[in-house]
Amino acid sequence: MTFEFTEEQVMIRDMVREFTKKEVEPRDKWMDENGFDYELHQKLTQAGLMGIHLAEKYGGGGGDAVTSIIVIHEIAKGSASEALFLDANWLAADLILYHGTEAQKDKYLPQAAQGKIFAFGLTESSAGSDAAGIKSTVVPADDGGWILNGGKAWITNSGVADYYIILAKTDPTAGAKGISAFIVPKDAEGLTIGKFEDKMASATPWRPRRRSSSRPPAAPRSAWSASRSWAATATARSTTWSALCATRSCLRSAKARTRSCAC
Repeated sequence: MTFEFTEEQVMIRDMVREFTKKEVEPRDKWMDENGFDYELHQKLTQAGLMGIHLAEKYGGGGGDAVTSIIVIHEIAKGSASEALFLDANWLAADLILYHGTEAQKDKYLPQAAQGKIFAFGLTESSAGSDAAGIKSTVVPADDGGWILNGGKAWITNSGVADYYIILAKTDPTAGAKGISAFIVPKDAEGLTIGKFEDKMASATPWRPRRRSSSRPPAAPRSAWSASRSWAATATARSTTWSALCATRSCLRSAKARTRSCAC
């Protein structure tokens, strides 16, 4: 299969190539020795690269998958770790883009385009490629909220992220079909971050989330509380804790009860 870049994609490629040579490549050694570069992150945001693939209505650049690949490819020429940071950020934020409710998209995607950092929390010390093997769980709290219990390891962007997409089991007996994804803000009660790991690509923060109990404050659960294998949105006192459906079977079971859950 062969294809050619559009005129706009060529312009973006050339812009990102120049940006990388001027801003990214000169900082690569410093980042490897010192860690995440917040100044460079600000420049990425100002250049419109953090949300270049998001729809314009969310403040993004309206690019497609090919445009995203072009951006990552060009940045990786100057710093593989900086490219990994951006790609991991998109991995987490895109769960909201493709599986979130309209309310979730309206709340979080403009923030993603404006430079808020996202992290994807799946891997644990005993589970990584085997996603169904995660031990983290979530249960309803007495006050109507949710309590997440567990720990994650090697989470890219951990420690600098503003939001974490945490995967946990709402129904441990259902295997992979009992996993849901929760949007957890960095200041969530009970969320703790482990020490920084010195390794290759140190500019991309990888830290474990210490085993802890994260408790969202009181939140209404309405009709969908009857099924714990999927969840919709829980509104806390000061922040919004949202749960994204994890499986298509979840969507099928949810349709009969509510339209607030989408996979």
